[in-house]
Amino acid sequence: DMDIRTEAMLFAASRREHLVLKVIPALKEGKVVLCDRYIDSSLAYQGYARGIGVEEVRALNEFAINGLYPDLTI
Repeated sequence: DMDIRTEAMLFAASRREHLVLKVIPALKEGKVVLCDRYIDSSLAYQGYARGIGVEEVRALNEFAINGLYPDLTI
């Protein structure tokens, strides 16, 4: 089993990579971007379910997304 903090860091790194390679370029082209998961997923899964703590996971993910928040979360 993977260490829960390692898991959280890998998810945050993956999120950052997705932003850099896909989301940010699409937004710069004026496209609408839909994502099926974002920071809220990590807060729920790593923060609550895995027991790391919401504030720790939030800080890690806020670093990864660098202020790029969705306009709407459903």
